[in-house]
Amino acid sequence: MFHNQVTYSTNSNRQSIAAMDLNNDDMPDIVVAMFGGSTINIFFNTRNGTFNKRMSYATGTHPLGVALGDVTGDNKADIVVANNADYTVSVLHNVGDGTFLSQSTFLGQTAYTAGAYAQAPIVADLNDDKRPDIVAVNGDSNTTSIFFNAGNGTFLNQTIYAVGSTPSSVAVCDVNLDTKPDIVVLNQRWNSVSILLNVGNGTFLDQRTYTVGNMPNSLAIADMNLDTKPDIVVTNWASHTISVLLNAGKGTFPNQISYTTGRHPVPLAVLNLNGDNKPDVVVANSGSNNIGVFLHR
Repeated sequence: MFHNQVTYSTNSNRQSIAAMDLNNDDMPDIVVAMFGGSTINIFFNTRNGTFNKRMSYATGTHPLGVALGDVTGDNKADIVVANNADYTVSVLHNVGDGTFLSQSTFLGQTAYTAGAYAQAPIVADLNDDKRPDIVAVNGDSNTTSIFFNAGNGTFLNQTIYAVGSTPSSVAVCDVNLDTKPDIVVLNQRWNSVSILLNVGNGTFLDQRTYTVGNMPNSLAIADMNLDTKPDIVVTNWASHTISVLLNAGKGTFPNQISYTTGRHPVPLAVLNLNGDNKPDVVVANSGSNNIGVFLHR
């Protein structure tokens, strides 16, 4: 089914990866955040599935998460990095010429203060002004930071919302179907998920929390029961389970359904594996050295 892997050298201790067309050649390129090197590595697609030698750009200290999106409105994808050790979010603006063989270059980072141990950035329009904003979670501050786009890819100082203990992952989705994007946060030490509902203009209600298993690790949002409402799926590292939180309407998730996995499940993916148009779940079990597949009934 697949050719043997082709490997590309990176710097030390990579932590996050994202892909998007960075130079407007309609081919996805790869960006890797290098936690140990405090850089990002970029690999440009050569159109035949191979990638050029990496290019590196400095970030803040210990980047722990990378997101891609056109934050300046110039039709070139920019890079957003959460820097874990210096409590910032960096934006690297793409000033490339859009040709593949030419070097697509990025301006030096612009850093914005976030909370302690910032991670897992997402680029999304949270206030319906047609400009993408940034949201990240702060693992030691127990908060989420929102940076609203002020135009031309510059961002206002962070707006902070309290979440649970040790947030590690965040997603943006309209969970109550009011056409406004809401925020979903995974809280590792609280063994919970926080929902922050968007009430308009990018302001959010205080969190509402829902219990999941022990040490939740990974988060996905999908319509699991085919009722057109987005549900939440979480892997629970310490309880060796996945939790499915079904959306009861208006963005509420009162009951979890648990399924046993292998030992210490970490990442998960939700997709239709068998062509029946129903979402299935795949988890990687780090303690069992295997993967688990849950087919939808």
